[in-house]
Amino acid sequence: APEQIGQPFVGLLDQDQLLDRVGSTDPDEAFAKLVAEARSGAEMPARDWRWVASNGSLQTVSMTLSAAEIAGTDQMGFLCVARDVTEQRASQELLVAALEKERTAVERLRAVDTAKNEFVSTVSHELRTPVTSIVGYTEMLMDGSIVEPDPDQVRLLETIARNAQRLIVLCNDLLTLSGLDSGNINWQAEAVDLTAGMSVVEDSVAPLISGRDLALTLDAPDTPVLVTGDRTQLERVMINLVSNAVKFTEDGGVIRVRLEVDGDEAVFSVTDTGIGIPIEEQGNLFQKFFRTSTAQRQAIQGTGLGLSIVASIVSAHGGQIKVRSAHLEGSTFTVRLPLRAT
Repeated sequence: APEQIGQPFVGLLDQDQLLDRVGSTDPDEAFAKLVAEARSGAEMPARDWRWVASNGSLQTVSMTLSAAEIAGTDQMGFLCVARDVTEQRASQELLVAALEKERTAVERLRAVDTAKNEFVSTVSHELRTPVTSIVGYTEMLMDGSIVEPDPDQVRLLETIARNAQRLIVLCNDLLTLSGLDSGNINWQAEAVDLTAGMSVVEDSVAPLISGRDLALTLDAPDTPVLVTGDRTQLERVMINLVSNAVKFTEDGGVIRVRLEVDGDEAVFSVTDTGIGIPIEEQGNLFQKFFRTSTAQRQAIQGTGLGLSIVASIVSAHGGQIKVRSAHLEGSTFTVRLPLRAT
């Protein structure tokens, strides 16, 4: 402090910054411009300035200037309140830099995700066309439209047709997921009776249980259970969950499908006595392409897309889906959807 007594006040300030802000580094002229607001009776709002420390280093200081008349004189005094905010500003700059880096990373991830969705959609479209042709020509070869096939050839043609159909299903699932991710699917908002949907489920899974030793029971109210949404997509949820139960339940097992009303929600549940899902893997169950270790060991066919699609459809309808299961102890999938307002 003794070294500063008698020295120009503006000598404390970084001269480059002073010149940039007030247009002068002359002590008297710069000070006059600096306190112009204070002379008018207003306090200069707090502003960060660079001050020169005794060792020549620069510190960031939040500074205000105000003026006060000295009693009994025509002189005016000035009060400077300065707070060292060097570390605080450095922390803020680091935080801003980190947030900017995170924002950039998020934007890049979004761009990658968009590109991925576009790629999947394009490839699926391009793949579905030739596969559909394969299916069509295979059917022509099988039904004798061109030439009557030999018995040995029929078996090979059936294998081609079966695998081609699997590819078509995969393409359709990928297109659906791509549409769900990008928000390009146009949802219907109509009254959907889930009770009527139970009949659709029964008809759809009938071919799957034909010739198998599985007990399938469906329990639904006698009255309509109405929700608001897209009929096709909601029926897809119901069919997918029941089809999964059939796929992952061995002969001799039981599958129970139940629809009920709980308060202001419709509750659709599917319980099976199948191979179950290891508890430690259930957190990944609704991710794309995820398949449980049990399904992989038993070589059960699947793409790992069905439950991801189901979860996306349920979420889009304002609902929730939960699973209760354990390894080799069966599974229960429960979907809750808000009832349609009356």
